[in-house]
Amino acid sequence: QLAAEMVPCLDDGENVGWAANGLHTAFGYRPFQDTPHAPCRGTGTVPLIPGEFLAKVNGYGPLWNGTPCWLWLGEKNGGGYGYWRVLGKRVGAHRYLYELLHGSIPDGFEPDHLCRNHACVNPIHLEVVTRRMNILRGVGVTAINARKEVCRTGHKFTDANTYIAPNGTRHCRTCHRQAERKYELRKQNSTVAQAKGLEVLR
Repeated sequence: QLAAEMVPCLDDGENVGWAANGLHTAFGYRPFQDTPHAPCRGTGTVPLIPGEFLAKVNGYGPLWNGTPCWLWLGEKNGGGYGYWRVLGKRVGAHRYLYELLHGSIPDGFEPDHLCRNHACVNPIHLEVVTRRMNILRGVGVTAINARKEVCRTGHKFTDANTYIAPNGTRHCRTCHRQAERKYELRKQNSTVAQAKGLEVLR
């Protein structure tokens, strides 16, 4: 888990808005010295969200499920995901805030944007899932192919008829067997042709 400064919990029951950049406390967050932080959860202390981080967030993004996306205004990678530097190391901005508020994400899991907005860092728009699940939920070629129920020649992707390659891609066993038979037939035909050619030369 990323290290965070812990501060006393201030839970005065007031729904004080994050007026500086549009973030709000409707989901249980409370301000501390004008800086928003997470709810106490009975611990008496909470992780303080750095002001430098909040300065790069616009809380007035498009709505998803009735709540706004918190748009990252800082640096982004080619996929549109924001990133934040911690002790010289670059980490995903959405992951940083999620782990700051909810604790470390287990190995083999990663945060999935339910809002499908890669620039969003709103923790309630994230769900921790396996990498495979994250890919399958996407809109890329890999996700589209993974959701198909039949192969390109029409064979069903049943458990018995499906081979999962080490890279996670699916392959049709029936097609593979048919391709092997065609290959063996070509080899046999080639051998016969070569034998006939030698007979002619003799």
